[in-house]
Amino acid sequence: MQHYDEPAFDNQQAHAEGWGIFDLCEIGRPDPYQLQRVDADERFTSDDEAWRHVAARAAEGSAYHGAALDFLRDHSPANMRLLPLMSPCGVGRVNGPRYRAMLAGQPVKPGQAIADFRGESWVFDYVTRGPVSTGKIIATDARGRQREFFPSVFPGLSVEPVLPDGEAGG
Repeated sequence: MQHYDEPAFDNQQAHAEGWGIFDLCEIGRPDPYQLQRVDADERFTSDDEAWRHVAARAAEGSAYHGAALDFLRDHSPANMRLLPLMSPCGVGRVNGPRYRAMLAGQPVKPGQAIADFRGESWVFDYVTRGPVSTGKIIATDARGRQREFFPSVFPGLSVEPVLPDGEAGG
């Protein structure tokens, strides 16, 4: 059964798991959709717990959970800023090395302004880390839209793996 506040995303499996993507029904919102727990279900104690569940399943390779995050990325990008906070590792950053962006020999920090090859300004968010997308730059434009880029879009910016303490490079 589809409720009036559900978007085009197919929530059937989501509802069976105790979460869904809902339309906030507020005209003019830049982020009209939100991933939330199904309150009546009580499987999750909070919306954050539902987010962590979806993020973890997507990181494990679930196409359905990945599609849910893609839907939010496309239709409510402001919600995606929360994603790295939903689990200690963040989506797609469970296995493999961590990566960092470098500019002029210095690490790029979240919130730092970076310019693309056209001179357009972006705010750096983070670097992706497997299994679907590795070593790409996630940045937000002036309108709050978050996008994924190859590092070459930003002149002088590079991405490198970060070795765990005690590991030798080479």
